Amino acid sequence: MSTTAIEGLLPEGPIWLDGGVPDSAQALGHLERRLDAAAAELALDEEQRLTELQRAQMRALHQALVRSIEADLRLRLARRLERDDAPEELLAALDAAHVDIALPLIRLPGQKDLALVELLLRRVDAHRLALALGQDTHRAAGVVQQLLDLADPAIAEATMAMMIADSRSRDAFGEPQLDGVDLPEVLRRRLVWKIAAALRTYMVRRHGMRAERADAHVTAIGGAYLAEQQPVPGVEAAAAKLVALLDEREMLDDELIMQALEDGLLPLFAAGLALRGSIDEATVWAMVADPSAWMVATLLKAIGCQREPAVTMLWRLGLAHGTAEDRLIERSEAFDALNEGRARDALGIWRSDRAYRRGVAELGERDYLP
Repeated sequence: MSTTAIEGLLPEGPIWLDGGVPDSAQALGHLERRLDAAAAELALDEEQRLTELQRAQMRALHQALVRSIEADLRLRLARRLERDDAPEELLAALDAAHVDIALPLIRLPGQKDLALVELLLRRVDAHRLALALGQDTHRAAGVVQQLLDLADPAIAEATMAMMIADSRSRDAFGEPQLDGVDLPEVLRRRLVWKIAAALRTYMVRRHGMRAERADAHVTAIGGAYLAEQQPVPGVEAAAAKLVALLDEREMLDDELIMQALEDGLLPLFAAGLALRGSIDEATVWAMVADPSAWMVATLLKAIGCQREPAVTMLWRLGLAHGTAEDRLIERSEAFDALNEGRARDALGIWRSDRAYRRGVAELGERDYLP
């Protein structure tokens, strides 16, 4: 299928009516979403805005993820349709790898896919910070080698599993990547069925297939795909397993967490802080990736981190974010002045349910109270 978009007005995708007339409702929706995006962008502080590189990397991650799953589903669908005497035009389209079918319909994840957006952003942030920290520069003689030298089979196995998962998070060119098997189960199922629904929409609207027949085909291939896939622990899950073992052996100290940061092993660094702070890892990632560093110093104080490693970590993260030296000095002084008990109290809301935290954040922005 080939579509042509009106430059700057309509997104490329199958939104055309008979006779080459664009669907006005979809065109209107596109323009309204553009205004919404512009308003949201203007409302952000400079530090909160994504860079063009971050946006491009998130788009690329999402597109590659959708295409990899779509390719598998299309192959399964073509095999079923061959046995069902499907039109040659449909079979040819499914077999044409250069033709996107699901992606133009799905486009980018939005407000309903915040968990996926969070995962994409985390992968991009980890890549950016790891590069800024000098990723791979110290690993050969760093914390990984130290853990392997312990001659502890369980720790060695967990360390290697984390490193293998970490290598899967980058492609052959060192760019961030995300595979379908790395997705948490809930996200994977949602994305697979969304792609299957896009294929169903394509067959019904483009090729006139009866909806019931299309439903039977796509639900069969989607169910088979999910049943056959064997999820592999992502780098975050592998790091969490390793830090749990280290904590059991009372080895998850300030020095190890600091060394993980120095080596650019951000999954290990974040997992260590999450366990010691009794906070979910996604929340710690958000703290670490925030250039303002409002909460990282509080977290380090709350877990009783000693001053030298804490200040070292604050400076290393700050420099990776491009923070000016005078502001880093201010953060160090703020860490010194912070009371440990108050810091622990401040983390209370960060340990609450995510939906509650979002509600507090949204209501906190409102000027009017009844």
